[in-house]
Amino acid sequence: RESIERSRTTGLSGPFGPWLAVPKIALPAQELGRLVRYETTLTFRESELVILLTGAAFKSESEFDIHVGEARKAGLSWDVIDSIPRGRLLSEEDATNDNDS
Repeated sequence: RESIERSRTTGLSGPFGPWLAVPKIALPAQELGRLVRYETTLTFRESELVILLTGAAFKSESEFDIHVGEARKAGLSWDVIDSIPRGRLLSEEDATNDNDS
């Protein structure tokens, strides 16, 4: 628990509470999260943009909301953040209709 708490900039919100309920998965899950977030070729800014896009795509409001602050720290503007569709993704039909306008 302590190592997870020390590594979090956003507290134990998100998946961390459930992970701690099963200690055998908590540390491996934490390590996986660290690797895919920090050990990539993406910049901090790119990583936070991908996290926001993924949160929006999977309609995970908590993931999106948790990472808005991190995205701002990474240099994403409010215009970029506000342009990410939330609540529903455009279907192929919607996208086609938008292009016809």
